[in-house]
Amino acid sequence: MSEPLFFTLGIPALFLVAFYLKNDNRIALIFSSILSGLAFLTRFNGLAYVAAGTLSLLIFSSKHIKHRFQDAFLYGFIGVLPAIVWVSDVLSQNYTPGGFQFVIADLWEYLTPVRGKLVNESWKWTPFRVLLPDTKYLEKFMILAILFILFVTLLVVVIRKLRSQSPTAWRRDPNLQIVGILIIFTVAFMAIHFGSYIVVKYPKPGLNERSFSPMQFASLLSVVTILYLFSEKMLSGRIMQLIPVLIVGWSAVSQIPALTNRISSLHDEGRVYSTKRWQPSALIQEVDHIAEDVPIISNQAPAIYFYLDRPAYDIPELSRKEPLPEYYRFGNDVQDKVQKVFREEGAALVLFDTAYWDFWPLYGDDTQARLDKLIDGLYLDFEATDGGIYYYRNTNAEGME
Repeated sequence: MSEPLFFTLGIPALFLVAFYLKNDNRIALIFSSILSGLAFLTRFNGLAYVAAGTLSLLIFSSKHIKHRFQDAFLYGFIGVLPAIVWVSDVLSQNYTPGGFQFVIADLWEYLTPVRGKLVNESWKWTPFRVLLPDTKYLEKFMILAILFILFVTLLVVVIRKLRSQSPTAWRRDPNLQIVGILIIFTVAFMAIHFGSYIVVKYPKPGLNERSFSPMQFASLLSVVTILYLFSEKMLSGRIMQLIPVLIVGWSAVSQIPALTNRISSLHDEGRVYSTKRWQPSALIQEVDHIAEDVPIISNQAPAIYFYLDRPAYDIPELSRKEPLPEYYRFGNDVQDKVQKVFREEGAALVLFDTAYWDFWPLYGDDTQARLDKLIDGLYLDFEATDGGIYYYRNTNAEGME
């Protein structure tokens, strides 16, 4: 789960752009571009940070257009450089950062899961989730559309107010710059998420609250900021200026029930690899005893990294999400690089008891037949209730000979 690192690197990068726009501090600009580039490495959607910084420099800077393009080019170049280096290194080793496709036919229909999840997750960010718990999809969409129109209206009103003072005042206002940066980031993030769902075959972009959380943070913060600006510029009297505060407070309070339920669930049951079924894991304890120079391949590579801080290869057909036309034991495909590591470098194949359900989406009713063939003839070195460890051959017996 890369969200903490994604936020830690990316959010400061956006605010450093705003700091640069206000103070013309070159160090802040370079540091921001480095942070956005590192955020790009953590998740592909991190490209939105680079895009937001680059476009914000073009739109909000008070410099001559030539210097704006120079700053934007510098920011964009530094931002994408770490990813270029990483991709080049991956490709130089004859690997690929993923599988790709390009869907054109029935594109609107193909994006239905993304559109539906975006509306449902956005609905959860509003206080209406408590007031209207049984709202249908179309009603959610209409209410969210009204809220969006209201936000745009407030934004236009604030910009017109600032332009009445000076034609370029709106570009120099620090708070409005923050709103603009966050809006650009949100739009870029959404566009990249939709685009990656179209062109990336594996690993497929997630469609859950985690994957949408950066957009949630940016959109909510931009709403709060525009409410503050509207109350400051347009409302007179302290009572009237309390209205945005009350709206924000109402939104925060409405999230308390869901938050307490989530905390209670995480405490009692855990989630994913922190659930009780993973603690303790006899298989993970045994994997911890495998020599550091022995590569590991697993159907649950993230679990090994999570518990042992040790990288592991994914089983290729699982990571590609493509079933094999012909079943064979693991290690027999001479063209597959991961299986070559298993066959020639003595790697350990760690199969957790989740294997059946991991392979099920690919093979359906033939899943057991695939698993039987996967381990047929392999040497079983360790077996526990939650899985086993296999090798291509019995290396201990060969050593004794």
